[in-house]
Amino acid sequence: MYKFVFYLRTEEGHIKRLENMAVIGTIDFLSSYQYPQPLSGFPESAVFWAKEEGLSMGIAVLDL
Repeated sequence: MYKFVFYLRTEEGHIKRLENMAVIGTIDFLSSYQYPQPLSGFPESAVFWAKEEGLSMGIAVLDL
């Protein structure tokens, strides 16, 4: 089991970590989030987006 945290990307490309939204699940949880992007300046090293560009919800494996 993994703990995941959610991210939001705006139309302009700004990224926000939704710190109060986390879930526990298997790695299969990532299947709807197919567009990886490296992160810097956040606790997680990468986020996986639901859409390749524009407004999108993303998910990252919480770094413990």
